[in-house]
Amino acid sequence: MKTKSVIYLAPILLLCLTFCGKSSKEKKMTGTWEKINVYTQTPDFVEYWKFDSDGTVTRHQLPTGGSIAEVDNGTWEIVQKIDKAFVNMEFVGIESKHEDYNNAWRIYKLKKDIMILIFIEDGQKTIEFKSSNLF
Repeated sequence: MKTKSVIYLAPILLLCLTFCGKSSKEKKMTGTWEKINVYTQTPDFVEYWKFDSDGTVTRHQLPTGGSIAEVDNGTWEIVQKIDKAFVNMEFVGIESKHEDYNNAWRIYKLKKDIMILIFIEDGQKTIEFKSSNLF
């Protein structure tokens, strides 16, 4: 009798863990993140990504000595798999480099102050962020 109970409860527990994990990641991801430029010590601009709780994402750039401007916008959604979480992004805004970001990015690390997203296809692409209070 106990074996049947475990068999029935296991899928329910798994579903609860999946949905709770998604909700927790959405809360952690919502906010403004500064993209870390790993290619150069002196970038021409600083890039900020703002993930809103309504599923919209905007990219802003702050050029050296300039003012901040929106360069792209779109949507984001977290998809929780059993052992991995992904963020699906689809930019439709001003900039033409959408193919760089319009994918399901694996959430490799998501903490209060750091986020690392990876995409593996014909090699690995990584986007690294640190939290920001700009917006």
